[in-house]
Amino acid sequence: MSFAAISADAYVHHISLNSPDPEALGRFYGKVLQMEVEHLPSGSWLCRGPHRQVVIEHGARKTLGHIGFAVRNSDALHFVRKELERQDVRLLKSVCGDLLDDAFGIEDPDGNRVFFGASKCTEPKGVGLYGALQHVAYGTQRLGEMVGFYREVLGFAEVDRVRNEQGELKVCFLRSNHEHHTVAIFQSDRVGLDHHAYEVGDWNGIRDWADSFSREGAPITWGPGRHGPGNNLFIFIEDADGNNIEVSAELEVVRDRPAIDWPFRPSTLNIWGPARMRSA
Repeated sequence: MSFAAISADAYVHHISLNSPDPEALGRFYGKVLQMEVEHLPSGSWLCRGPHRQVVIEHGARKTLGHIGFAVRNSDALHFVRKELERQDVRLLKSVCGDLLDDAFGIEDPDGNRVFFGASKCTEPKGVGLYGALQHVAYGTQRLGEMVGFYREVLGFAEVDRVRNEQGELKVCFLRSNHEHHTVAIFQSDRVGLDHHAYEVGDWNGIRDWADSFSREGAPITWGPGRHGPGNNLFIFIEDADGNNIEVSAELEVVRDRPAIDWPFRPSTLNIWGPARMRSA
């Protein structure tokens, strides 16, 4: 088994979203997610706020371009590369030159592109509400294969699993650092990006972001609630293209504990009320 991601302390550095109108979606993130927006020479739009970065490129609505993970230093990045080469994983050429140094990528079983690199530490000078880009969630029709890839090839650790009464896996939460999960994978009819999430620290952070969303005309679409796995508080909104955005607080910190199996029922995904189950 590879322990590359855990050993490198990898965290979600940025995500890339596709949109038929990248400029309009960029304006949404600039206004509602309190980011500085820059039109890059490549034609992409770069949205940056404190500890959060989103790249928007032209493409199909509600599709993921890629995820960019940063590791703690160049030695850790070298370790990840060597682990992947040892497993004969095909490495992709970097598309993250504006944000990550020495980056390289892989493609998971569903075709999602994941890149690893060293952060260039290009935080914008502007100050907005705190909200660090924290995790990405996928929907998939081949959950076992996807979980196996992130666990065995990339070295993410399973933290919590959700199973139905027959013992079939429905959801898996995996981590690449000390936070409860940096990737969540749901069995779903829809393949691709399920949501992306921002950690705001505490309940007051949820309140402040909810107030800000209200002022900007971005209504809450799910929550407030509390997840069972991760034990975090949450609210959800949708961006201008319909992508789901989670604002989360008080996510569990995991140092070393066995993975837990949770029952597949609404109270697992929201102990306070209605849940989004993704699959039957």
